Amino acid sequence: MAEDAAKTVIQARISGHLDYCNSLLLHIANNLLQRLQSIQNVTVTARHVTSRQFSVWLHVRQRIKFKLAVFVHKVLHGQYLCDDCQLVSELHSEDLLTCTVQTTRTWLGDSSFSATGPHFWNSLSVTLLNNSISLTLFKRHLKTRWLG
Repeated sequence: MAEDAAKTVIQARISGHLDYCNSLLLHIANNLLQRLQSIQNVTVTARHVTSRQFSVWLHVRQRIKFKLAVFVHKVLHGQYLCDDCQLVSELHSEDLLTCTVQTTRTWLGDSSFSATGPHFWNSLSVTLLNNSISLTLFKRHLKTRWLG
């Protein structure tokens, strides 16, 4: 039991670091991204070797995009409170959500969630911007159609 608990804590710490500040990591250089990919590969291998439940993980760049899109979806649907995403109806349709992108003056500002989140959200397909799509369906479409 203690061994399982230790494995779970290690897994959570690594996953937490991979998912931390996705808006900053969205435009990271490929050589730096490869380091994160190596860490994820070791984690997935360790889970497989220790016969833990094995699931298919996205590559790190896809994972960053996935986590960022899911977070914005949750903000826009009231599951998180955030003043950085402002809703705007597109084409006079209440079913289609886009975000207002805040302008910034620095690279760091451009990498902040308030700029990157809305900009990335607006780049998604119309199917994903549908206001009535559930989180589960959003994730499935995001993985299979947009990132896949």
